[in-house]
Amino acid sequence: MDGMEVTGQDREAPFGFEEVFFSRTDAAGIIKAGKSVFQRISQYGWGELMDKPHKLIRHPDMPRGVFYLFWDFLKRGKPIGAYVKNRAKDGSYYWVFAIATPMEGGYLSVRLKPSSEIFPVVQDTYRWLLELERREQLSSRDSAARLLEKLASMGFASYEEFMSIAVRRECMSRDQHLERPADPLLARFEGLSEMAETLRQETTKLCTSYEANRYVPLNLQIQSCQLGEDGKTIGVISNNYTHVSAEMRQEISSFAVASGSVFDAIFNAQFLLCTASVQAAVAAFFETEDAESGMDRQGQMEALRGQIAQYQQQAGMGLRKVIENVDAFQEDCQRMKMIAASLEVIRVMGKVDTARLTRPVGALNELIDDLREFQASISSSLVTISRANCNMQADTQAAIRTLEAA
Repeated sequence: MDGMEVTGQDREAPFGFEEVFFSRTDAAGIIKAGKSVFQRISQYGWGELMDKPHKLIRHPDMPRGVFYLFWDFLKRGKPIGAYVKNRAKDGSYYWVFAIATPMEGGYLSVRLKPSSEIFPVVQDTYRWLLELERREQLSSRDSAARLLEKLASMGFASYEEFMSIAVRRECMSRDQHLERPADPLLARFEGLSEMAETLRQETTKLCTSYEANRYVPLNLQIQSCQLGEDGKTIGVISNNYTHVSAEMRQEISSFAVASGSVFDAIFNAQFLLCTASVQAAVAAFFETEDAESGMDRQGQMEALRGQIAQYQQQAGMGLRKVIENVDAFQEDCQRMKMIAASLEVIRVMGKVDTARLTRPVGALNELIDDLREFQASISSSLVTISRANCNMQADTQAAIRTLEAA
């Protein structure tokens, strides 16, 4: 700013979008290797970095809850991605999207410069969470729980979903900044993510619609009793509906599980693929640099390449799992269509028998109309789900072919 000196803590330590980099630690988070970009941006000499805790570069603006999630994933043998603000030796800061992965003897972390539309939202979220930590004296675990609640309010069902979408968008944004063509695999996953969201929304609609109509059989039975002899047929219809409703409840429960399986498989495969992509970019950039004195360059490259191959293979397996889950989901959808057809038959029977009654049956007509709306809602959701399933299967198969050809 004009006439004002920018202090170290207010100054960004810049690095380029092409400068992806890594560091490796042991199981306790002690730095054992790294890339020259890491050393340059952090402004520490290698002698100051090696065998030191990685938290040496931790910025005080980072909420503790983020690191709680980081270590929770890693200790369970799972890779994790997160936005991280680091502090250089002179107090300046730099942001990265970091992907940390378990490896033999410790962990490997690759980083890229964040720039997607998610990044500023995360910055605001971290400021909110940090203030919450300070004001309410939150533990790291409680802070992590608040972060997950916040992400859920933004539409992310889990941290796994959030980090998978975030890393894809950061990779795509990086390609744009480097003026590279869009990665066809990432574009495929963008479509798959949208279709998975459609499945989730339609499954939620089914559950909501069922809950809104779960007492229709009981209300039909009440109306049957009130009508006496005239209501016997309505009583039979009520019993039939009770049976169909029980089938539907069981099928909707299976639907929710199947939808979640598809969702998880897609986002897991997407995260693994993006991780392998960033690691490959790190390896390519690493090869262009001069070897650091005392660093086992060949060993670091072998570690990177090993993980690249591992995560590419796992991503391919994950995509095949998506197809399996979509096939199972489609079978569930067909069974649900049969149940919906039974529901329509029951509704028509109820409509016909209601028309034969001589007493006023306003409440009964309303119940039959509710059944019509319920059946229409189910049918509409099933059509959308079937279409999404077919598109998802085709796109997943195309993604597998693209991955195998790479």
